[in-house]
Amino acid sequence: MGTAAVAVAAAFLPVGAAVLDPVASALWAVSLLLLATLGAAAVASWHRGHRSLRADALDPEVAPFLAAPPIAILTVASSTALSGGAIIGHRPALVLAAALWALGTAAGFAVAVVVPAAKFTRHRLTTDTWLATWVLPTVPPLVAAGGAALLVPHLPPGQWQLTLVVAGWAMLGATLLATVVGIGMLWARLAFHGVGDGHAVPTVWLVLGPLGQTVTAAALLGTAGADVLPAPYGVGLKTGALALGLPLWGFALLWLAIAATLTADAARRHLPFSLGWWGFVYPLGTLTMATSLLAHSTGAVLFEGVAVALFTALVAAFAAAAAGTVHGAARGDLLAPPAAAEMI
Repeated sequence: MGTAAVAVAAAFLPVGAAVLDPVASALWAVSLLLLATLGAAAVASWHRGHRSLRADALDPEVAPFLAAPPIAILTVASSTALSGGAIIGHRPALVLAAALWALGTAAGFAVAVVVPAAKFTRHRLTTDTWLATWVLPTVPPLVAAGGAALLVPHLPPGQWQLTLVVAGWAMLGATLLATVVGIGMLWARLAFHGVGDGHAVPTVWLVLGPLGQTVTAAALLGTAGADVLPAPYGVGLKTGALALGLPLWGFALLWLAIAATLTADAARRHLPFSLGWWGFVYPLGTLTMATSLLAHSTGAVLFEGVAVALFTALVAAFAAAAAGTVHGAARGDLLAPPAAAEMI
């Protein structure tokens, strides 16, 4: 997911296309390989009976992360549509992107329904155990909305394009409203119970994911639907996408500043490496994408400068998470539970 997010962010960045386009294609190839490898390992684990989807959905700590595979599939699908053609050819890339998008959308909708339903009926949660991970289950349809917009121009004109544009806006709205509820609950939890131990700090960054992805999906759908929806709705929704994107982008920057402050405070005390560090990457990637698309929409140099700064931070976060993962795998303690001292 994180690798594909960096690839998409590189493809959207409003500067340096000559250098970044080959980088985006290379990262796409790596992300596709990782998706295939980890996907096969997950299927094998379920087949051997070590895990079950039902048990995962009923586990309140594990259930939110069921959203990760669909999000990863959908992000790789978008990266395929944007950058895969340089390696495997334009048409094969579109076919692969469409197949991945369909798979990720179906799985994402299942997670968006089943996990909240389990949370409402089976899980026993308290306000002090509510983490930012609980914004994840309803995010996949939002990622699917952005991917749908990338596929619209390649469909036959008429009902095919119209259906995908309308479905994209519907998915965006569903996820945005659910995310607003989740962020409100998280804000209250942080206010009354604090962030928690160092391992919980990266989860605060997850909020940037749906915020940045909302701006990204709205911008892409606005452009894709401008000539597809009947007048005046196509142009109106394109204008509305910018009207929605600008204030959400402002709130995302506010949350970024808060998350960075909390992280700096945790690092001053102790911020041990864990796989949770990948939680820095995807959210920063979506915010970088959103800022780049706002730069394309408005022509404002401000957005170009912020996009470059965010992309620089994204690359640093990706490098830190990747290096920590490789180091932990080499030592053999990557999946070990944190020591008691690290939890303080």
